Amino acid sequence: MKFCGSCGKQLNESAAFCPGCGAKVKTVANETFYMGAQPNSNVGESTTAMLHSVTQAGTNGLKQLGANMTLFIMTACLLIFSFILMFIPIVYESAFFIVRQSENYSLSFLLGESGLGFLMVVGVLLVIIAAIFLFLPLLTNNNYTKRSFILTKIWSIYSLCVGSLMMLIAVIGGAQQIQQLRRQGFEVSIGLTFGGYLFLLINIALIVAVFKLSSKFVRN
Repeated sequence: MKFCGSCGKQLNESAAFCPGCGAKVKTVANETFYMGAQPNSNVGESTTAMLHSVTQAGTNGLKQLGANMTLFIMTACLLIFSFILMFIPIVYESAFFIVRQSENYSLSFLLGESGLGFLMVVGVLLVIIAAIFLFLPLLTNNNYTKRSFILTKIWSIYSLCVGSLMMLIAVIGGAQQIQQLRRQGFEVSIGLTFGGYLFLLINIALIVAVFKLSSKFVRN
């Protein structure tokens, strides 16, 4: 069933002109075209444009990364690991008198015990927003600029500074307590766990990686 694109009147299959408005009907390769207004002519174009936009989303970001893709993946992984390590024990405290007792403390625990839990909240929000900015150009049809990495830079420095400070406070504060316990006959030690050294290494590597990656892109 065919209809006139100009006035909407129903047409016969063999009609060459619309009996209602006189608009000419042209048939090419078994497809019918109406020489008049086509109210729905933009629907196909809009659908095609939308599909093209979806399939092209992130193309600019991927092309722009190019040879820097390995460095980008490394930066993203370091960002994730630096956050996870906030919940891994970084400081240990061991005491031996009759039996050996040991305690391990994560950065999140040390912050909470020191009444600095708000720093943990700030860190969680910062790393989430940093990750969003880092991956946003891949999810949208936008280019990477130096601004894409600003929050990752801030997070890497923030995490290293807060973590190092809390380690220092824990070790120095624990050293004073150790002296008292040793006078009482306890064998006490305090220091960084493997997770503590890994925390420092990962955050330093993240700082180097994100600043190097950022230098590859233009300022905007």
